[in-house]
Amino acid sequence: AVVSTQSTGGESRVESTKLVYQAYSEQKRLGLHWYQTAELLSKLYDTTAYVRKPSSTLLPNSARVRDQLTARFWDTWEECRTKNKKLDFYNSVKDHPGPEPYLDTRESRHIAQLRMSCHRLAIETGRHKGIPRIERVCPWCCVPENILALVHLPFSDPIIQDEWHMLRECIATQEARDELDSPTKDSLSNSVFPANPDRALQNLAKLVTELELSVD
Repeated sequence: AVVSTQSTGGESRVESTKLVYQAYSEQKRLGLHWYQTAELLSKLYDTTAYVRKPSSTLLPNSARVRDQLTARFWDTWEECRTKNKKLDFYNSVKDHPGPEPYLDTRESRHIAQLRMSCHRLAIETGRHKGIPRIERVCPWCCVPENILALVHLPFSDPIIQDEWHMLRECIATQEARDELDSPTKDSLSNSVFPANPDRALQNLAKLVTELELSVD
């Protein structure tokens, strides 16, 4: 006997006496995880485009399914990152999914920590404590008790201790920034984080991620 089976949107002709068909039917009946996943994908994506193999088996067009999965991943990635308030700095330096060149270096940990805001700067610790963003001032560059008295005035411009401030302006990182070459300084001044950070920028990232919030 020959039967037609429908699984992930594609049809295949398999003899019902074959062991592979019996195994497939049993796993479908049991609703195993792999089958449930395949069934879900067939509902989420249009897999009605098929290619015919020499064996006369009809299979979903894998290229089309791959493209649809890729597009869905991009949409999900974009939505998740833009809604996450923790990722303000990350979103300013990352505009596409995928590994960055700096991950190939041995000193990539501090760069990754900086990009993901894994540090003790006021912009992050203040978020944990529910402190308004405008009050997360830099303890090195301003006196908090004086600044906080002015934050609600229209002309006030408090110095927020965020990643860009530490990379470009803060007096606490001046010595490390002096070691940066001109192209790196120009990139940072234009809010562009180099894809291949050199040793000086790696050292600066290390300094920023290991800084304590308090001033000695």
